[in-house]
Amino acid sequence: MRTTSLKSKKQQHSFSFIGKYEVTVLTDNRIILPVDVIRQLKDHNAKKIFPGRLPGSKALVLCPENLWDRWINKIKKSYPFLRTHDGARAFLIPWQPVGWDTKGRITLPRRAREYAGIKKNETAIIVGTDYCFELWSEKEFNDKVRECEDALLKSI
Repeated sequence: MRTTSLKSKKQQHSFSFIGKYEVTVLTDNRIILPVDVIRQLKDHNAKKIFPGRLPGSKALVLCPENLWDRWINKIKKSYPFLRTHDGARAFLIPWQPVGWDTKGRITLPRRAREYAGIKKNETAIIVGTDYCFELWSEKEFNDKVRECEDALLKSI
């Protein structure tokens, strides 16, 4: 019995998306997921992804539907306030799940795009983080990177 639990923990731990990708939002507001992202999703048997809000940032989390509960547990642990606040539903309930077509294109709900400031004909950034992806507008991503760099330099 102990071997099984170790194996399942190892399998859970080995589930990790990696990489940073720049994508262009098409004129019809669709995004073409990079081939590497689609491959990583398929390798982990994902059929759809849930877009949700990323706390503390104007960005989206794109989480395979079979891992959404894991995401919820992670943010509840990181932000205990979400366990009790009425407004927590905004972070704990995803927008409608999205799939991708044969060319890897996804269409995010309008409100999700608006929340993250993702606009047609602009660049968006996809970052693999553990068992989900983050989707950022290029401006928001670069602003956060600069904030982090400034904080790092001040801490030296």
